[in-house]
Amino acid sequence: MIVLARKWMITLMVFSIALTTMFAAGVYEEASAAVVNPNLIKNSGFESGNLTNWSVSGTENAVVIKNVEADAHSGSHAINYWFKTPYAFKLKQTITGLENGTYELKAWASGGGGDTKLKLFVEGFDGETRSTDAVNTGWNKWIQYSVTDIEVTGGHVTIGFDVEAPGDVWGYFDDFELVKVSSNEEPSEPEEFIKGVDISTLQAIEAKGIKYYDGGVEKDLLTILKDHGVNYVRLRVWNNPVEAEGFNDKAHLIALAERVKAAGMKLLVDFHYSDFWADPGKQVKPKAWEDLAFTDLKQAVYDYTKEVMNELKAVSAYPDMVQIGNEINNGMMHPEGSVSNFVQLAELLKEGVKAVRDTTPVNHTTKIVIHLAEGGDNRKFQSFFDEVENHDVDYDVIGMSYYPYWHGTFQQLKTNMDDMAARYGKQIVVAETAYPFTLDNGDQQGNIAGADQVRITGFTATPENQKLVTETVMNTVAHVEGGKGLGVFYWEPAWLPGVGWKVGEGNGWENQAMFDFEGNALNSLDAFKFTPGSIPELSPILVYALPGITIAKGGTPTMPSKANVLYNEGSIFQTNVVWDNITEEQLNTPGTFTVNGTVVGLSQKATIEITVLANPNMVKNPGFENGDLTDWTVTGTTAAGKIHESTGNSHSGSHAFNYWYGSPYAYQLKQTITGLEAGTYVLKAWSSGGGGDTRLKLFAENTGGTTLSKDMVNTGYNVWKQYAIENIQVNDGQLTIGFDVEAPKDIWGYFDDIELVQVAKAPTDTGNSSNSGSTNESGGVIVTPDQISKTEDGIRTVELPANTSEVILPSGIYDQLKNEPLKFDTGNLSIEIPSELFKELQSKLPNVEKSTITLKLLPLEEAKTKEILSQSGENRGNTQVKVAGQVYDFKLSIKNEAGNETVLSQFSKSITIRLKPDSTINSQNAGIYYIADDGRLEYVGGKWINGELVAQIEHFSLYAVLEVTKQYDDVAAGYWAHDIIAQLAGKQIVQGTTAATFEPRNSISRAEFAALLVRALKLKGQTENIFNDVPAGAWYADEVSAAYGAGIVKGRSASLFDPKAPITRQEMAIMLMKAYSIKTGATAAPGEAVPFVDADKIDEWAISSIQSAHKLGLIQGREQNRFAPDVYMTRAEAAQAINRLLMI
Repeated sequence: MIVLARKWMITLMVFSIALTTMFAAGVYEEASAAVVNPNLIKNSGFESGNLTNWSVSGTENAVVIKNVEADAHSGSHAINYWFKTPYAFKLKQTITGLENGTYELKAWASGGGGDTKLKLFVEGFDGETRSTDAVNTGWNKWIQYSVTDIEVTGGHVTIGFDVEAPGDVWGYFDDFELVKVSSNEEPSEPEEFIKGVDISTLQAIEAKGIKYYDGGVEKDLLTILKDHGVNYVRLRVWNNPVEAEGFNDKAHLIALAERVKAAGMKLLVDFHYSDFWADPGKQVKPKAWEDLAFTDLKQAVYDYTKEVMNELKAVSAYPDMVQIGNEINNGMMHPEGSVSNFVQLAELLKEGVKAVRDTTPVNHTTKIVIHLAEGGDNRKFQSFFDEVENHDVDYDVIGMSYYPYWHGTFQQLKTNMDDMAARYGKQIVVAETAYPFTLDNGDQQGNIAGADQVRITGFTATPENQKLVTETVMNTVAHVEGGKGLGVFYWEPAWLPGVGWKVGEGNGWENQAMFDFEGNALNSLDAFKFTPGSIPELSPILVYALPGITIAKGGTPTMPSKANVLYNEGSIFQTNVVWDNITEEQLNTPGTFTVNGTVVGLSQKATIEITVLANPNMVKNPGFENGDLTDWTVTGTTAAGKIHESTGNSHSGSHAFNYWYGSPYAYQLKQTITGLEAGTYVLKAWSSGGGGDTRLKLFAENTGGTTLSKDMVNTGYNVWKQYAIENIQVNDGQLTIGFDVEAPKDIWGYFDDIELVQVAKAPTDTGNSSNSGSTNESGGVIVTPDQISKTEDGIRTVELPANTSEVILPSGIYDQLKNEPLKFDTGNLSIEIPSELFKELQSKLPNVEKSTITLKLLPLEEAKTKEILSQSGENRGNTQVKVAGQVYDFKLSIKNEAGNETVLSQFSKSITIRLKPDSTINSQNAGIYYIADDGRLEYVGGKWINGELVAQIEHFSLYAVLEVTKQYDDVAAGYWAHDIIAQLAGKQIVQGTTAATFEPRNSISRAEFAALLVRALKLKGQTENIFNDVPAGAWYADEVSAAYGAGIVKGRSASLFDPKAPITRQEMAIMLMKAYSIKTGATAAPGEAVPFVDADKIDEWAISSIQSAHKLGLIQGREQNRFAPDVYMTRAEAAQAINRLLMI
């Protein structure tokens, strides 16, 4: 137990964590019992719409009540502070009539950051003042702060926020709480604490003859688990699990429950209310309940639950805990039980609860659990359980899934559990957790937890760390405020290779079991010997690696001063670091090296990777560390930008460029760099901000006026992202780089650490500008006007030798083409260039009368191709990439008589390329791909015409015909949509839910289906987003914008799109037919009446689209000749529809 003095010291520690996108800021609080007592603060959430009961002193007009639900933590009102010049104020309330005792103050804060002082304070009790520093980290990033151990003896206290800030700094306060608490520092009760496992797959494993061993001796699994400290077992139940060979149905549950009880362990039964897996991504009603009216569905839930419970009671295996639904973040038994209709969801929950209460034996206690995934997401839990409370659902325990590689930091879990316990007075259980002991694979199925997941969490995959992570989850739960941490269930610790997640599939979980692949117990099982209080000392267990730094050769990295340290009860603190010396040799040797640092007071080391670039950064004052805009120019709304000095607001160092303005604005921040060596460059820059910019681009512009740009999206305060423009060709020694910004009023952001680095020198020019012959020494061909002829199809064509790598044309070629395209054909390759591009080239240089145009068709060596593809890791795991022919590097440029050359990299009109692939290729999986410098692949198209693949491209670089085969572990070779999913995934039209899974039977959301159509049609987002529920940083934002602009989708209302809602089959038909019109340029003729037996259930607004789509063969019915218009479309069905659209 931590002594009180240390507890107070820790309580006041505030930390702001910025490990890339992994951490959110938070405050550590040691567990203190929180009795659910009334909130003593009046007008605590400002829902009165005014400052009744509050007072504000200091700068006038700096504080207002904001009535905008999106800006509030809860309700529709919050305190908003801002002033245009430096300001200071105190917001406070005095509470009187308090009983003597211990109190705790809490409040929520959010804002853009940069406050000079931001303190939650309490004063006037026993002559003391106490406070907790707050750190705002971005709009709508709400963080709860607290002051604890407030000993009141005089009957009153004054609470509030004390703020000082520079001009234009802003923020919000909401939901103040002052509650009386009792003092109890003991952790959860050791005797009651759950050390549980979910072993629902056991019977399927045993049916395969798989055995378990402990110390080399074969034993029953339950015996092994109990010997290692397990005291509780969780078992799921499915209604009719056909896809699992019947395992986990009622009969199997009862049989295994009897064994659990006979072993002397307690039992939790987990009702999925589905025939198969239920989780946030899929909540499918049992097939037998599909057509039930809602009243009948409620009765079915009650009857089924009651039946299962009574049959368990009959064999003396009545559960000690029952879970109503599994990971029901989005509801259960969709669509009726969707979270969007919480009234119905609550009624379904109540039926399950009632069945348990009605069947519970006399003198037996059974606790009801309501279980969500994402245990680190406090806002999600609060939103859901507020509804549970508002609808009077009877429950005892809040269940959370917490996988540390998916669901946030331990600190986020800790904060959420403490808040749930204090807010609702319920016990907390982590119903699912796990961690890998190895990265090896025990079967052919890819593992769910791999190197990326381990890297996120910070613990290497070993049995020792599996034990440590599990103990840390348990200890974090044991320290929930008020002793309300009930315990932990480890999910499937005995799931061994040989049994898959469904019939015919492999196991993606075996590396997270606590047995090796042969069934031998690992020492990590001893994690279950943990008891609350058995880890009495607060101690560090991990120093997180810091984000890497990149410098140019000879540069000096700016090292971070603090590292993030994880403690054994879930807290994360920032602690000072003293770094080891870095040698001059390391700083002058291109490559990557690791620097260790001593964390003050700890034996563990901090680490950071330093990457040294071979070539120097050509940007001057790249991080604005001069403290001014030396070497930079701001045009447009010049007052919108300034250099901001603050380590906390910079990506590195202490300075960054900051932009904000109080009315709509636009500007460019740019720098012209001269004296550049000819060659290829890459431009990179870091950006952070609140988001909402109308235009936010990183750009590079050469002297010819050619501009390359990269769109950027800011997603929050101190959420830094690096953006890059690759393949920048510099020929005349000069480049202008910078940022192009347009934004509404009050939008803000930061830029930092801009770098322009040469990645390749210009090749020696082997061209020949004279017209003395038809071929030069390098395989180039000099084309004269008389070599251009018209083919049978009327296209002006130049026939070239098969090995041609360079074509040289006179600059006056445009005048001879008479607005017709020019085609170059080598036999295995042809390129058709619109005449407008030759005219565009001519405009790039002065004095072009004697200039020449060069088209390079450079074949890439096989070794170089393999090297590039291996860089990106595209050709590994479940994805296989086969090069089916020659890889070409294309380049189009113009050079005048003075030797000045300009490259045309981006095309205002598309160029058509035809590539002839190898004859052994699988044509269904083949396409033309752009290959980036880092090996990243981008599918550009591929229509088969006379044995060649034809595609339209918009820029030159590396292109090839590739056969890309993408497999998913949950899409078996015999599955009806296997080939379609594999083809579309390889062509980057459909994507998996993870690298290894597709989840073909899951529903697909409105945003996901819109994105599929946009990718299939290659639409570009030209329309400004108008939907309030489509954040600018969302992965689907551009796709929804493009689909809306093309008329494929509409919103639910003028301002709401509802992107995450599943799409029904009749909604799909409408979107599909709109996409058909765009693809074909025609409106489909009306179809005949559809032959489906449930045609009368199709809504009138959808019938025409369904008839047309059915006539065209774009859609089909389901089994038993049903169309099922209101049933959610599956991901596999969506892939099939897209494939049929592409075949038209």
